Amino acid sequence: MKMFGNEIWGLAKSVLARLAARQRYMGKKRWSDGIDVVRLSGDEWLRLLTGETNITAFVGWCTNCRTGKCLEKICLHCGAELLLFDEPFWCQTGHKIRLAIQKDRTLLSEVKSDRESLYGTKYVPKFPASLKWLLESWEQAPRPPHRSFDPKAHYLAANSIESLRRLGLSKEEIIDVLSTGDFPKGQVERQGKDYAKIPGEALRSLGEGIREAVGDIPGSALDLSEMGRTMAWVDRQRTVPMARLQGERVRKRNSEEGSVAKKKSDKDATIRL
Repeated sequence: MKMFGNEIWGLAKSVLARLAARQRYMGKKRWSDGIDVVRLSGDEWLRLLTGETNITAFVGWCTNCRTGKCLEKICLHCGAELLLFDEPFWCQTGHKIRLAIQKDRTLLSEVKSDRESLYGTKYVPKFPASLKWLLESWEQAPRPPHRSFDPKAHYLAANSIESLRRLGLSKEEIIDVLSTGDFPKGQVERQGKDYAKIPGEALRSLGEGIREAVGDIPGSALDLSEMGRTMAWVDRQRTVPMARLQGERVRKRNSEEGSVAKKKSDKDATIRL
């Protein structure tokens, strides 16, 4: 039993180490590859410019390969001429962003809040020199008028859930580990759950370490029916660039859900007629 306990403690440490590593290297991937910059709207451009990729470091964009280039003006991969990020381009893009901000008065505050959740407040995003007005607006943008979305908490919660699943815990058992420290010493059995035979002291250590790393664990990660939403959202954020640029949330905003419901109601009424 002592040997088994030592192995579990080792697993617990590796789970917390993976969480720390995922948090440290969250911004290392060039997730911007694959984006069709020609078709981006103003709010999508705002999110692209304030993401982890420094778009201003690129000379231009290959619209065939859909990747940014730092030096050459011809794509070395396909031979096509780049869409140059020159003064006229940034003026046109800036006009799109300005219109988007005027249309949605909370857009700049929400995008800024999302970025600060993920990367902190120490570093300000880099904007082209011709978009100096955007930098000034960014610095002056207030907090959102409502409770701000916390994307980092969902990333860390999803990482925690996946790591705990690798230990053999079920979704119900994971919720118990994330939400409570009430585990006795030794093997735990409750309501048909055996917690993968992991000793209670190890379960407590896991839960405490994860709660310390994540902070406020999102409610969706502590609800069996909602856990899948967080996992699916994080997966899309990592694999679908446009999901980030369109500002997708774990749950649709109430206004969006209401709009969808109204369209469905109108459609049903039309069918009845």
